This record gives sequence, C-alpha cells and structure tokens, in this order.
Amino acid sequence: MEQTCLLIYQTGETQYGLRLESVEQVVRAVYITPIAGVPSNVCGVVKVRGELLPVIDLRCGSGANFSPVGLDDQLIIVQTQTRRVILLVEAVLGLYQGNPRSELDSSALLGDSRELVGAVTTQEGFILIQNIDEFFSLIEESQLERALVSA
Repeated sequence: MEQTCLLIYQTGETQYGLRLESVEQVVRAVYITPIAGVPSNVCGVVKVRGELLPVIDLRCGSGANFSPVGLDDQLIIVQTQTRRVILLVEAVLGLYQGNPRSELDSSALLGDSRELVGAVTTQEGFILIQNIDEFFSLIEESQLERALVSA
C-alpha cells in the first residue's frame, strides 16, 4: 500500500503539508528582494543558483500585510507544474508518512479552497494538505512571468 509522504510546516497555529515529491529544499530565510508588478501573494524574489524565484509569504495574508522576515523563518523551495517557487513559512516541523486511509476531503473543513487538496488526521489534530499548483491563477501566472522578465 502506498504511503502519503508530506513535509509539515506551521503557520500560526495551523499545520500544513506539502507532498514530499514537490519539495526540493528547505533553507533558513534570507533577504527577499521586493519586486513590482507581482501578484498580491508574492512578497518578492530570491536568487537561487542564478534563477530568480518568486517568494510566497504563507505566514500571513497578502499585500500590505506582509511582515518582516524573522530569524527563525524558513524557505521551502518547491517545484509546481509550471515553475519553481519559494514558500516563506514560520517553521518546518518535519515529515509525515502515513496511510492514505487517514486522508480526508478538505471540503468538510475549509469549503472550496483551491489551495487545499485534503487533510490528514494525526494524534495532534489535522494537517491540511496544500496544492502548490493552485497558488497562482492563469492571470497571476502571466503577471508573475512579466514581472520576472523585467526584473
């Protein structure tokens, strides 16, 4: 039976999971360069091995609500279907490996959020599983591409 493998991170009091196969690397937060013309959920860019990667701040809302990067914040470099992006989170907690039978439909928990694909129950509560391919709409993807080209 296939196991569900997730990288678990925390934002506020909520734990989220990313499918491990999409995660490239976890690193300590560094300076994030602000950039104009990006979607509201992007707080800036970081250069990784010569490539400018957009940073999505998952610690809070978007736009003017971005908070300064803290010394304990972490960056998760992930590969979506269309590009590599960086997720800025408060803390990476570790890995979860479990039986798919413990996966739940997230619609019962969070309605029709496009960024969530499910949830896993643990002894501590729920881990909400993120769908990294839904962080950007087609319009936002185009907007991001134009901003990165002109940077």
